[in-house]
Amino acid sequence: METRAEAVHRLFAAAADLAGPARTDYLQRECVGDPALREEVEALLQFDGAQPFFPEEQLALVRRRFDGGDDAMPERIGAFRLTGLLGRGGMGVVYRAVQDNPAREVALKVLAPGLAGKEADLRFALEVEALGRLHHPGIAQIHEAGSYESSRGPRPYLAMELVRGETLGVWAARARPPLSARIEVLIQICEAVHHAHQRGLIHRDLKPGNVFVDEQGRAKVLDFGIARFVDAERQHTLRTKTGELLGTLAYMSPEQANGAPDSIDTRSDVYAIGVLGYELLTGALPIDVSHDNLTVGLRRLVEAEPVPLGARDRSLRGDLETIFAMALRKEPERRYDSAQAFAADLRRYMTHEPIAARPATATYVLRRFARRHRGLVVGSLLAATALAMGSGASVLWAMQAARSAAVAREEARVAGQVTEMLRGLFVGTNNEFAAGRDLSSKELVATARRIFDRTQAHDPVATSRVALILGEVLVAMGDFAAAERYLQQSSEALRGVCSGDDPRLVEALHVRAWALVRAQQFAAAGPLYAQALAMHRRLGATSSVTIAKCLEGLATVAAREGKCDAALQLLAEARPLREQAGDALRLAAHWQNVATTHLFARQLDEADAAFARAEAVLPPTGAEAFAAVLAGNVGNLRLSQQRLPEAEIAFRRALQLAEAFHGVDSPRLVAPLNHLGAICAQDGRLDEAEELLTRALSLAGDDTKSTDRSLANLLVNLGKVCALQERLPEAIGHWQRGAAMERRLRPGSAGHLALLADLATAMERNGDAAGAVALRAEAEALRKVDK
Repeated sequence: METRAEAVHRLFAAAADLAGPARTDYLQRECVGDPALREEVEALLQFDGAQPFFPEEQLALVRRRFDGGDDAMPERIGAFRLTGLLGRGGMGVVYRAVQDNPAREVALKVLAPGLAGKEADLRFALEVEALGRLHHPGIAQIHEAGSYESSRGPRPYLAMELVRGETLGVWAARARPPLSARIEVLIQICEAVHHAHQRGLIHRDLKPGNVFVDEQGRAKVLDFGIARFVDAERQHTLRTKTGELLGTLAYMSPEQANGAPDSIDTRSDVYAIGVLGYELLTGALPIDVSHDNLTVGLRRLVEAEPVPLGARDRSLRGDLETIFAMALRKEPERRYDSAQAFAADLRRYMTHEPIAARPATATYVLRRFARRHRGLVVGSLLAATALAMGSGASVLWAMQAARSAAVAREEARVAGQVTEMLRGLFVGTNNEFAAGRDLSSKELVATARRIFDRTQAHDPVATSRVALILGEVLVAMGDFAAAERYLQQSSEALRGVCSGDDPRLVEALHVRAWALVRAQQFAAAGPLYAQALAMHRRLGATSSVTIAKCLEGLATVAAREGKCDAALQLLAEARPLREQAGDALRLAAHWQNVATTHLFARQLDEADAAFARAEAVLPPTGAEAFAAVLAGNVGNLRLSQQRLPEAEIAFRRALQLAEAFHGVDSPRLVAPLNHLGAICAQDGRLDEAEELLTRALSLAGDDTKSTDRSLANLLVNLGKVCALQERLPEAIGHWQRGAAMERRLRPGSAGHLALLADLATAMERNGDAAGAVALRAEAEALRKVDK
């Protein structure tokens, strides 16, 4: 039974595509006997058309720019006599026309002159070539292509089959076809798209507006304007920029929403067909992003699960729900491998045969649940990982300690403490769950910390294991100060019970060193890495992963100390160990480490090549968090190369990936936001710069306690933006906070001295001469100490 809201949505969507008498007739027919319904739809239509972004006189200027100098439709274009306007699109104008010979009606698409340029001309030419490849009853056919002389110069045109019918959405709303007819149309769409795929084309913009249903009830796929050739010899001509988004948001596949062109293939079109088919059957979208801004919408497409088909309409449960669930899976490799396979399962459903699709496995469902509910899962993993250390991983420890009874008792105590934490973590918050609130990762970890601090047993081994896990989780959340407390507690607890070298102490030392590197405390991290490596080798252990981690950690420290040659030697020693391990993600991280070291050494070409190696070995899925970091580091390289537009593209991709994976309120967004703000400020876009930097500051934590030096840099950048806008008091406030951090973390550094100089000048201009004198005296004293 259709609800009131669904009826309003259906009627509005159909009427929005109509105008004048056609719209009036449609509403009168569909709303007969229900004037309140019609009034509600008309109110939405009135709002939909009200308050344009530009006044009408400005829109007229835009039209003249794109239509060749005036609003009048030409009488002729080449061998075609124009008889009416069919529509306007992103690439130009489509006219109804009559061809002289042979005499027939056509749809004539003309490129807008305001888009004239290499990229627009190329895309128009490629659309011509794309349609020239395709000969299928479900695809509008091309008749002729050419160009004609206009007052604005040559304008290319494309004459196509004139499809007499209506868009898929209007057809569904007007005709209200039965389920069998809707599925038949969907099968026809699949077959037409499969034909394009066989000829090397991915559509990339499948949506109801690009599918017509003709007078015979057959589907016709239109608009290959942003199609992509997949054959190797044409790949270079239609390759999009990294991070560029082409298509319509609601119908994008997750990989398309991620802005990674290399991951888009024919299965991306399968996903889009799944979305438009879902909408055709239910009148709703599987993931409704209509009220989201671009960033939130992209994130939801990547993370959110589609509403099951049967949840929209109980009659669609069963095989049909399973078919659409498979077409709409996040991972391309788990979808139908072709549009033809999708169509085949729809036909099996229609003929009551067993379908090929199968419901998702429990493992798959749990993995997707983990992606959607990171807050809950972080807490779960906290406990589950610790429990694993008390069971599966404890087997390794037991083997390394000759399976002694003492170790077995030790591990039982670890498992007992973790069980108590697990009970407190989830039973203690059960009221929250019962209230239906999805707890955040911060809330769950804060609860875990309180439980640990309050109930930790007088057992150094159990304390060490749980403290180590808490420390790792806090590092991942960006709370380095709290993490250091637990990681130090872990290693000190073990030192109290270990007589000499111990594999557990190796792990604790290594994790603590890794956390210090993440907190940019490189001088403190180096000795811990060296201790862990030496102890591992003295124990006679040969774990390639542990040795590689320590070598790479020492290389990171050496590079930050300016010893780039030594760092590259350490990385060269680690490389065969990474290749031997066969972990593609870790190997990609290794190459990024190599690139970063070359970057420190100002060897930009070598850094570029190493970043390319990292991108080449990075797994296509399951590495989104690392891909965000990699994009950010590529942005740093582009800054060093003075290629600001490319740097901005890289940082925007890093931000997009980080938002999709970590969430819009994660500290992981601070770095790309800071870089983007600095680039915008340098480019004179001060309002945008301030917005980005202010958002970064809101996520960066407490600058009076933070040990992250990049936060000081963020405060400096925000102060510069305020100073450029002649808002000196605000600039001084930001710079004073930054100077306090520099004074605490790296007094006398070049950055600290430069900031003191800028701050003194600003205070002097603002009338505080005494404050300026004090700051210059502080700077001078620091220089003398440095000497």
